Amino acid sequence: MPFTTSTRGLIFPVKHRKATDIAEQLKEIIRDINTKRGATGEEAEVQIIGNNANNTIMVIARESQRDQIQQLLNGLDVEPTADAGEV
Repeated sequence: MPFTTSTRGLIFPVKHRKATDIAEQLKEIIRDINTKRGATGEEAEVQIIGNNANNTIMVIARESQRDQIQQLLNGLDVEPTADAGEV
């Protein structure tokens, strides 16, 4: 992904789950959203990297995508319930 003035590296902390698990789910959701919108090229380019060592997710995306990504992360990073399985 070429860096442009509108592309930024954003770090999001993960509080309740493994960063790599959330990162994989986020990749799938972003891919589905881009497919439904017909987004291509730079518009569809988002890099998502989970880091379990400090439980963060790094996202390289356009600054304009920050709010959408934050909302998706908030929905995914929820406290697991007792019957949800491994944390």
